[in-house]
Amino acid sequence: MRFLRAGTLDRAERLVPRVHYFVRSEHPWIVLPEGVPALHTLPNRSGEETTG
Repeated sequence: MRFLRAGTLDRAERLVPRVHYFVRSEHPWIVLPEGVPALHTLPNRSGEETTG
């Protein structure tokens, strides 16, 4: 897994997110696109969301 800040790229608008992480702490004005998975935390090695 790699993390990359889209704002640092020349053509960031060409990147489409596949998943959103840490939505538990997102701000209320953030609108996530429909159809993109949203997880409260990062998944563990088995692909399941971690708790607490």
